[in-house]
Amino acid sequence: MGLRESLKRILGNRATQPGTEPDKRVSVEFVPDYDSYAVNFRIAPQSWADFSAGGGSGPGLEQYTVLSLLEEQGDAIRLPNGFRIDAEDIARLDSEISDLLGLPGRIPGAMHTEITGNTTSNHFRVDPFVEVEGIRVPIERHGATITVGAEEYVLTPFELNVLKAVEHHTALPPADRTETANVTLVAQLQEAKSRAQQEYPERPLAIDLAHLEKFRTSAPEKIGVIVTPQADGSLELSPDLGEGISDVDVLEREHQLDKSDVLRIDERLVLLHEKQKAGVREIGRNRRIPAKERDSFLASPGEFLDPSLVDLDISFGVRVEGIGAIVPMSFVEAQESGIDWLDAASTILSPEALAGLVHTSEELDDVKEKIESARQLDHETITYDEKIVDVSDVDKTDEAIACAAREVAAQTTEHTAPESVGDSVQVGMYIAESHDRSDDLRQLADRAASEYLPDLSGLKFTPFPHQREGIAWAAGMMAASMDTREAATRIQGALLADDMGLGKTFMTLVALRDFANKQRRTAGTAKPILAVLPLSLIENWEDELKNAFNDPPFDDVVVLQTSRDQDRFRIEGRGAETKASTDSIDDQGMVNEATLRLSLRVGATQKDRRLDMPERLVLTTYQNLGRYQLSLGQVDWGAVVFDEAQQIKNPEILTSRAAKGLKADFKLLCTGTPVENSLRDIWSLLDTAQPDLLGSWGSFRERWIKNVENAPGDAHAVRGRELRDQIGRFMLRRTKEDSIDGLPSKTVYTGLGSSSADAALKPGYQYDSRLSNEMPEIQRSAYDRVLETHRPRKCGALETIQRLRNVSLHPATLPESGAAWDAEESARVNGMNKILDDIREADEKAIIFVMSKAVQARLAVWLNTRYGFTPKIVNGETKAVASGSSKAKETRKGIIKDFESQPGFNLIIMSPLAVGVGLTVVGANHAIHLERHWNPAKEAQATDRIYRIGQTRPVRVYLPLANHPVLESFDVNLDALLRTKTDLKDAVVVPGKVEDELMLRMGISEPAESK
Repeated sequence: MGLRESLKRILGNRATQPGTEPDKRVSVEFVPDYDSYAVNFRIAPQSWADFSAGGGSGPGLEQYTVLSLLEEQGDAIRLPNGFRIDAEDIARLDSEISDLLGLPGRIPGAMHTEITGNTTSNHFRVDPFVEVEGIRVPIERHGATITVGAEEYVLTPFELNVLKAVEHHTALPPADRTETANVTLVAQLQEAKSRAQQEYPERPLAIDLAHLEKFRTSAPEKIGVIVTPQADGSLELSPDLGEGISDVDVLEREHQLDKSDVLRIDERLVLLHEKQKAGVREIGRNRRIPAKERDSFLASPGEFLDPSLVDLDISFGVRVEGIGAIVPMSFVEAQESGIDWLDAASTILSPEALAGLVHTSEELDDVKEKIESARQLDHETITYDEKIVDVSDVDKTDEAIACAAREVAAQTTEHTAPESVGDSVQVGMYIAESHDRSDDLRQLADRAASEYLPDLSGLKFTPFPHQREGIAWAAGMMAASMDTREAATRIQGALLADDMGLGKTFMTLVALRDFANKQRRTAGTAKPILAVLPLSLIENWEDELKNAFNDPPFDDVVVLQTSRDQDRFRIEGRGAETKASTDSIDDQGMVNEATLRLSLRVGATQKDRRLDMPERLVLTTYQNLGRYQLSLGQVDWGAVVFDEAQQIKNPEILTSRAAKGLKADFKLLCTGTPVENSLRDIWSLLDTAQPDLLGSWGSFRERWIKNVENAPGDAHAVRGRELRDQIGRFMLRRTKEDSIDGLPSKTVYTGLGSSSADAALKPGYQYDSRLSNEMPEIQRSAYDRVLETHRPRKCGALETIQRLRNVSLHPATLPESGAAWDAEESARVNGMNKILDDIREADEKAIIFVMSKAVQARLAVWLNTRYGFTPKIVNGETKAVASGSSKAKETRKGIIKDFESQPGFNLIIMSPLAVGVGLTVVGANHAIHLERHWNPAKEAQATDRIYRIGQTRPVRVYLPLANHPVLESFDVNLDALLRTKTDLKDAVVVPGKVEDELMLRMGISEPAESK
């Protein structure tokens, strides 16, 4: 049953006007009204007033609910009696939502274009059309829809982009249809065609470029410089346009730029705007550097060339051995080869490619987590080690990942040449291998972290005792990093692994202020400081700075993010620093540093325009760390902080390599979950913070992975404590229960009680019969069918487990079940409703955690029907930070503030994948895990949004269960397993393979030959 019909059925009691028969419903719906830029959805004033007040009835109620959710995501704007959705957002709607809103369907078949004329002619034009029954029909566009004859159709985003580009070009006066304008249009068509093939393979753009098909258009990222030494000691400079374009070809055709913005080089059309042309001319004016000025040029090229037009000097930190091509080799094999390689990027791969990407159990865990997240967020692709994999086909993906799980031990990958993407290859930093110097380093840390007295003056409030201890530890380690000895024998960083909610950000900022003051006293000025954060934490850091100090601890704070300050420091025309021309790669896979081009203004040559000004705090994201790896790697940072540092737990990904390559006196990594999947996590984190503490990956794997994770019984804990001793004071780890006096109690309520075979409940757990509910008939039938259709076959068990997981949430998550999206058809939802009724009676607030976006939307409607208001939803689409261009009504933090400010009973729906870090919601004291995460660390992160400093009421966590009348159900088995794996008091947690253990517990098997 579709969303529209489901919502009507869910809201059936409010879809009938009072006093009328059920089959005589009043037809009141939002009517779409199209204009050139958007679609307006309007409704009768009285119905609008009723819906806005939380009441009303009629068939427009489900539309109002969905439009309200789109408004919260920033995809709709509220009008006096309706909503407005811009054309670009209409084009992105999925078909089910589009149909519910009464919009037309997609174009049947493909959209075509026809080219007339040459790009050098002002008669050049592009005509779009569609074919209907073999007849060519012109297109008339209205915003995101087109009219073909008498029919209306909604465009895809790329079809919309093509038509807008063509319309803009057609509207130009003939005199303005220059070669530049014409080539720009061709480039836009090529880009749209390429991206549509990747994202909408079932809906190709049949763009016919005619005689231009053989040409490749490009617009280079500004201009680089190639320096060639001459026999007489002089230097010859020539322009570097990247993209594999020879500097000789550019020099030979430079005269073309006198009359055009397009360089024609064989079958390439290179589009240069005025600043790019100015860069070429800048190099032309300084083509020869005399021998007597050679050293001066190499030392300070900014004195010869304008750095705003031409890329200049590049210098990396001590661990960076060079920039090299990324090749397809697994991390383990790369370490054994003695070279640190990264996986290559490529075009979108089919799910079958997963078997070739996964070679270790750690990699398998990472891939499965990404696939799970993509499904909950309705994404069709995942990125893994810079590759993009199509996971839209659930069956094929599950089969591929299950097969890979069985073949991990046997997989091997040969060392191959760098894999190219067009005329470029993916590049990343080569990081020097660590060596074990743990004994000497631990002695340094013991001295550094003891008896250091940080400056605690000028704070707006008194730190808690555990915070004073944490500040002293971090500030003492930072102060010790100013030792002038060689990097290998000095303190370089540490890991602040306190439990979530103890105030790691506050402690970090106070320690950074102390560190900056010490630098000012010894060197006269403080070096810039970089903080790398999840996007959602930028607002938190800015608030902490305002709330913690009487006087600002830094001269200024820069947010290096698209919607904030990034454009001030980005060199115009530059893109991501993750690729290099194939021509710049030598036989060893290394990049010629003379060809590397920076995208940010860094270094003294940029003067007051530089990002890395002394006394400045720079906030940026992990995505930007990878995107601008070369620029950020040039800066001599005083300190770098990685907040929620589990983001770089995987040593293979580009951001992890960039983090290790940054130059800094001190690196502080902050995370409440130092181990999420395996001990590889903590090795990667500490190898970033303090190289040589745990040695190389190969030696660490031999000494710890095999001996700790495979240790039997009590030996497991003994070896774990030995590893903790090896880390020493380079990691500070405290828990809330042990650190905060007066913190209210936390109780986890479960439906798994004494009647279960797993009778013993851990401390802090209580049995609650309201949470143990038998599956309704339709849910039980769907559950039984999943078990009945399971056959022992290769790769079948994990697929069955996933299907059982879905149907245990709600049977309608499996379309073949035939179930409607009715709340009462889910045992978990029935249990949740009993809890919510009591929370409403107590006039308190609750968070409902659920990952499935489909269930999130329906849950909002169910709760509206039950309680008369629509809870807000915070998921991956909710804006993390505000921006001037954002249409989102509120950011994540703004939504939470509004939720907490409402008096009395209130509910909010959250995805644990979107808000697992950084957000505080102490206005709520109830958390309901309607859908549980495989990883207990992820679940704990979500719960701890409400259990942290500032919480004054007892915290209650609920785990609803769906029980089968005969069998021990999926929920019962998962609950028992996750409870045995959750112990927040451990310094190092080593979770096991939950899915594999579930298969064993539930008797779901693979054929013997596949095991």
